[in-house]
Amino acid sequence: MGSHHFTAESSIHLIGSRARDAFSVSFLRDDAGSVVTVTGELDVATAPQLDGVLRCVSAQVDGDLEIDAAKMTFCDCRGLAVLLHAAERRRRRGQRLTVVHPSPALRRLISLIDTTGSLRIVR
Repeated sequence: MGSHHFTAESSIHLIGSRARDAFSVSFLRDDAGSVVTVTGELDVATAPQLDGVLRCVSAQVDGDLEIDAAKMTFCDCRGLAVLLHAAERRRRRGQRLTVVHPSPALRRLISLIDTTGSLRIVR
């Protein structure tokens, strides 16, 4: 994804070819904390973009990071792997990554795969 510098409010939008495939990632940092919001389908095609954004954001954010997944309409194993790897990178730095408001699609995938202790989820 290259080198990005995120300001207090930054947004990256990656849009699929059809409206139902719309995928976007936005980042907001304020006094309350840092939040990456994922909208749309997180799958093998969009996971690399989210991974790039999370790596760039993590390089600039000291402290905990939240991923708001309320508007995530689909998540496959590759998308979940990106979240798990990002959580592990933050853990190694003594920081947390928390998925907040997991969508039904993400909750279903998590229920099928044991992520106990690997990914912090707050409903």
